[in-house]
Amino acid sequence: MKYSSKGIADLSCFFKIEPLHLKEILTYSLVKKFESGDILFYEGDMPTHLYLLLSGSIKVYKTRPSGVNVILHTLFSGEMVGEFANFGNLPYPGTAQFQENSDVLMINFERFKTELMMAHSDIGYAII
Repeated sequence: MKYSSKGIADLSCFFKIEPLHLKEILTYSLVKKFESGDILFYEGDMPTHLYLLLSGSIKVYKTRPSGVNVILHTLFSGEMVGEFANFGNLPYPGTAQFQENSDVLMINFERFKTELMMAHSDIGYAII
C-alpha cells in the first residue's frame, strides 16, 4: 500500500519535518496491513523498524511467569509503537498485538538513522 509524504506530514510526530525529508523516509518505508490478533513484535525482540500506527489499535503487554498478560500501553491511530526501543537500541519491553485490523507505516530504522538522523540530528528530536 502506498502512503504519501502529505499523508504522514499530517501526523503529529512528523509535522516539523521538511517535505523533502518525508519523501526520503518513504523510499525506505512500507505500509502493511495487519489483522486483529496479529503480533507486530515480541517482548525481547530487537527493533529493526520504526512503527507508526496509521489506523486501528494495538496493545503492548508483558507476560508474567505465571502466564498472565499485563497491558503496559494501548496505542491508537497516529501514535508510534516501540520507538524508545529503537532510539535506545534496547529490546522491546513487551509484546505488541493488534486489537483490530490496522495499517502500520514501517520505516527501516537503520536507514532512517544513518541516512537522515546522522545528517539532520534535529529530525530525531522532532519525532520524539
